[in-house]
Amino acid sequence: MSLLTGKLGVISRESSGKSKAFYKWAVEQMYIDVNPLKSLSKRRAEPRIVHLESDTIARLVEIPNTSTYAGLRDKALIFLTLDTGVLTT
Repeated sequence: MSLLTGKLGVISRESSGKSKAFYKWAVEQMYIDVNPLKSLSKRRAEPRIVHLESDTIARLVEIPNTSTYAGLRDKALIFLTLDTGVLTT
């Protein structure tokens, strides 16, 4: 395992742009001969689809107490998540 590649031999999207730019500059300035990040691939997240039964969804929607602001907010967020497929991490 090297410092550049981490555990899986890939770098995260956030750090890859900065690192690639740095090594591209280092090659252009002739500090190094080869860009060590050229052979690395970007990590791709595998799609995660969760199927819920309709009775589970109905129970989930009924949980928030809609007589309070927080309950209305929670119910709206549940519907937003269910309707758009937003994933939380």
